[in-house]
Amino acid sequence: MAPFAHIVEIKVDASSRAAFDGLLRENAEVTRTDEEGCVSYTVHVADEDPHSYVLYQIFTDQAAFEVHRKSPHLARFREQAEGMFTVEKITNMGTRPDPD
Repeated sequence: MAPFAHIVEIKVDASSRAAFDGLLRENAEVTRTDEEGCVSYTVHVADEDPHSYVLYQIFTDQAAFEVHRKSPHLARFREQAEGMFTVEKITNMGTRPDPD
C-alpha cells in the first residue's frame, strides 16, 4: 500500500463563506472519524485571500480514496455546497518508492 494524497484548490463565493465553512467542517470531521483509510484531512485558507482554500487529504492508498469519493457524506456535502465554490485545481499524488 502506498499513501495517496488528494489536494484540491477551491475558491469560495464571498456571500456563501459562512455556510460553506460549516458544511466543510462537518464533511472533514466525518471523513476523519468514519473513514478508516483517512490518514489526514487538513483545510488551509490563504492568508492573502480568505476565499481561497486548499484541502489536503491523505489516505492509506488509492482504494481508500475511492471509498471516500463514493461516500454518502461526500455526496451530501457536494449537494449542499453546490454553487458555493469553484474548483481551481485538483492534484492527486501517489508515493513513489525510494530509489535503490
